[in-house]
Amino acid sequence: MSRTLPNTFALCLVMLGYAAWFQRDYRKTSFLFTLTIIIFRSEVVVLLGPIMLEALVRREINFFRMIYWGVLAAILGLLLCVGIDSIFWEQGMWAEGVVFYYNAVLGKSVNWGTSPY
Repeated sequence: MSRTLPNTFALCLVMLGYAAWFQRDYRKTSFLFTLTIIIFRSEVVVLLGPIMLEALVRREINFFRMIYWGVLAAILGLLLCVGIDSIFWEQGMWAEGVVFYYNAVLGKSVNWGTSPY
């Protein structure tokens, strides 16, 4: 139950990102999805990848502009997250980065177990 609120916030940003994509506003799409990836859920990269790939193939976005807006959102997201998470955890940390490292890099996601309901 502890992830319900952050997942809801992530859903809101993803929906705004999809709305921007439908309007072909790739700057906003890249920014919102990257911000969501950095702050809430790293798995959102699976949604962003095909969208940006399609835009690049159709030549609707310049590769360097896409990278620019993604990096800008990543820096902003990291500044916010590290600043806020460091206050709550009383040490310098990026919570979503720690979770990604533990689950994906170390492969220890099985340690979480399952819930009976």
